[in-house]
Amino acid sequence: MIEKRRFDTQQARAYCMNYGTIVGIVCCISFLCAVYGLRHPGLSLVSNIAGLMAFVGAGRLIRRFRRQVTEISFGRACWMAFSIYFYAILLTAAVQYAYFAFLDHGMLAEYIRMTLETEEFRNLLTSMAGNEDMNAIVESMLTPLLSPVKATIQMLWMNCTIALILILPTAFMGMKLKVKS
Repeated sequence: MIEKRRFDTQQARAYCMNYGTIVGIVCCISFLCAVYGLRHPGLSLVSNIAGLMAFVGAGRLIRRFRRQVTEISFGRACWMAFSIYFYAILLTAAVQYAYFAFLDHGMLAEYIRMTLETEEFRNLLTSMAGNEDMNAIVESMLTPLLSPVKATIQMLWMNCTIALILILPTAFMGMKLKVKS
């Protein structure tokens, strides 16, 4: 007879830290490929694939925990998904800060500025904002990218929003599939 193991929160937290590190490394690769993909388009595809792999990998890691350690409920799978994404976001934020503080040198802001100053984007801004000063609008969009801390916080909020959206699908991926016969 198979012995049922009790859910141990400390053990699950340790697994989430390890799994979050794995997912975080993939997210860091995705971020760096996205930034450098602005100049080298092939890396943009790698960025998209890495982002998808982080999501699928988190679900598979929860399923692995469920199979190898203990059965978990959907609520605990959601908690594990939240924890995995939390640790991944912390690692990604550290890498993003290091990038913006030491490697970027305004490259991302300049690339966004060039994009915002194209004729198509000017027409779009004119249709959306009316007769407001276009230069003021462009500067307000670029201001958060001028400081490494502000850029990292902006990316952190974006990552948190994405993680909150992905918690439920990730938890579903980690649950046992019941086949009706």
